[in-house]
Amino acid sequence: MVYDVVSLRNRLMRQSNYLARPGFASTVGWTSARNGHLLVHARSLEDNAQNHNEPTTCTVVGFIEKDRLYASPIGNHNPQYDRPFSASKFQMTVSCPRSEGELRKDWVAAITVLEKLQSGIGKTSTYRYLLEGDKRPPSIRLGAHIFEKMEPPNDDESDIAEFPTSEWPVPASHADALKEIADTHRVMPLVAYDENEALILPQNTQLALAGSLVEITFSLRHYLMGKKNEEKFDCFSGQIEQIVVIRPPGPTLPSPFRNFDRKSPWRPTEEVPETSVKKSRRSRASRTEEQSQGRRKETEQDGNSSDKDVFTSTPRGSEAAPTRSDTHPYTNLRPISKIVTPPKSRKANVSPTPGPSRVNTAGANNKRTSSGKVKKDQKDDEYSSAGEISDGESLDGYSIVAATPSPKEIAIEDDLPDEPVVETAVTEDTVPGESLVDEPPRKRTRTNKGKGRAH
Repeated sequence: MVYDVVSLRNRLMRQSNYLARPGFASTVGWTSARNGHLLVHARSLEDNAQNHNEPTTCTVVGFIEKDRLYASPIGNHNPQYDRPFSASKFQMTVSCPRSEGELRKDWVAAITVLEKLQSGIGKTSTYRYLLEGDKRPPSIRLGAHIFEKMEPPNDDESDIAEFPTSEWPVPASHADALKEIADTHRVMPLVAYDENEALILPQNTQLALAGSLVEITFSLRHYLMGKKNEEKFDCFSGQIEQIVVIRPPGPTLPSPFRNFDRKSPWRPTEEVPETSVKKSRRSRASRTEEQSQGRRKETEQDGNSSDKDVFTSTPRGSEAAPTRSDTHPYTNLRPISKIVTPPKSRKANVSPTPGPSRVNTAGANNKRTSSGKVKKDQKDDEYSSAGEISDGESLDGYSIVAATPSPKEIAIEDDLPDEPVVETAVTEDTVPGESLVDEPPRKRTRTNKGKGRAH
C-alpha cells in the first residue's frame, strides 16, 4: 500500500497524542508512580478528575535504524552476560525520516517537545537513555519488556492468549531458559503491524522493522538514579506500545560476487569515467599550449592569404567602388592604399606580409591560483548503552561514550581563466605613430610610396 504524506500528516495532526501537534506539551503532565514519575493527561491531575493519573502516550513518525535493533523473540538477551532471560527487552533506535520533508519538520518539533518534558521533571543536568546521538536532531531510544512476572504464579489469564509462554518461538539455544520461566512469567509480544495493517508475527518482526518508516507510539517514565557516593542523573524510559509500518524497507539486492553459478569473474560492463576533484598543473598547461597553437595557426593562415581573397580594390582616386569578399570576418575594413606598420613593442606582434595587418595582444599565460586550507574532520558517532532503565533495575554497566570530532585538512584550489585575445586590423584610418595597444608614440620610419615596405 502506497502512503500519501499529506493524508498521513492530516490524520496525525488530528490525533491528541501526536508529539508534533501544536500545544501537545500543555495537555500532559507528570505524576508520581512506582518510585518514579509517569507522563499522564493533564486533565487527570485535577481534583475532580474521573480517572486520576490516566497514562498518556506519545506518537512520532521515524526511521528504524538497523543498528542495535533487537526485535526478535529473544530481544537483547546475550548468554555471555550474567543476566536472566526473563529480563530481556525489545530495543530499537528511531531516527529522523530520510526524505519526507514535512515529516522531518515534525520530527524536529517532536524532539523539541521531548526536551521540554525532560526539563520539566529533571532533577539534575544529565538526562540519559531517551534522546541519543551528538547530531541534531537526535534519535529516540525505545524499548519494551518481553516477559512480565505473573501475580500469582500460574495465572492463566492473559491478554495475549495466542502466545503462551511455553510456545514462544525462541531458537533452540534458548529453549531451556524459556522452560525455566514458563510457569512464572507471561510473554508480552511486540505489537507491530505491517503496511497493510496486518499483525506481524514475532519471528518476522526483526526483518519487517529494520530500515522501515514507522508510526510508533510509546509511554514515558522518569527515574532519578545513581550509585552511592556518585553523582546522580535523570533516566527517561520510553516504553513501546504499538508500531505501524508506513513504508517497508527496500529490497536487498544480492551481491554479484556471491553468485557461485558464474564460470568467470564478474566485472562491470561499462567503464566509469575518470574524475578528479582538483585540476592538475599538467592539464592546465596542456590546455594553454593547445590554445596558443590554435592562435598561431590562425595567424599564419591569415598572413599567407592574398589580397584578392580578402577584398579587391582599385587605385586611390578611381571611380570604381571596392568590393569585399563575403567570407571576410572584418566588415568594417576599407581599401588600403598604403600599409602603416605600428612600432614594435613587447606586447604587439605585426604580421610582415602584405594585406591587412593583425596585432595579437594576447599576454603570457596568466595563471593565478588561490589556495586555502580548511581543517575539518568527521567521525562516526560512538556511543554505547545497554538500554532503558525500568522499574527496579540497577545502573551497573550502563554508560554513554561520545566522540569529539577532530580537524582534517581539505585543500581548495582555484584556477582563473586566461585573458582573451584582442585582435585589431590596421587600416588607413590608423593614426601614424600610434600603437594599437595604447602605448606612447615612438619614432618610426617609412619609405616612399610604391618603393618598399614599412620597417
